[in-house]
Amino acid sequence: MARHIVGEVENSIPEPVVVLANGNPPSHRHPLFILNNAAILICTDGAAITAVKLGCIPDVIIGDMDSMEEAHIPPECEVIAMTGQHNTDLEKVLEWCVEKNVPSATLLGLSGMREDHMMANFAVFSEYSHRLKLTAVTDYGIIHHVAGNESFDCEPGATVSLLLATSEPVISSHGLEYTLKAEKLKTGSHGISNRAENGHFSLEVSGGSLFLFTGHID
Repeated sequence: MARHIVGEVENSIPEPVVVLANGNPPSHRHPLFILNNAAILICTDGAAITAVKLGCIPDVIIGDMDSMEEAHIPPECEVIAMTGQHNTDLEKVLEWCVEKNVPSATLLGLSGMREDHMMANFAVFSEYSHRLKLTAVTDYGIIHHVAGNESFDCEPGATVSLLLATSEPVISSHGLEYTLKAEKLKTGSHGISNRAENGHFSLEVSGGSLFLFTGHID
């Protein structure tokens, strides 16, 4: 459980923390399970109506409120209006999480809708991954931002793709069908459509960072 101190009063934010952004609503069983089992659900203002339509009541709604009619806000929600236009609603949510010392969060609704918004969402994902542990889950797979040595569990035979995030990372892999040995990831297609040999693999990443996509089997 994440804890933060306000004055002399200790507050707690339960885990797992789930953030719903205003992209395509989740429909696959994996992201829906995560949504339905959130200990605290935080929505950008445009995603709050989506959450309600999916049968979930947001605990917190954060944003400039330009996409949310007051009549649609469930009365039990905490609404935090941040009217600044220098950052997106997703950035506002993640900045709030950082201020509350939230150690990790799962992001839903990052993909789909306007491509410029989607690309901005993943840029924000990359930026804030240095400040708290973030995982994105879509209808197609699970996405991590990797900038060091990490191990991952997955379904055997799952598609694994490595996509450039920052600089030109050097990558070694263990447990993938096509092994990488200190290879520099230079292009968007270089790391596409590898495959996990079993239910576990690891990556060693240096000199940059990457997005790791692991596909759902079903």
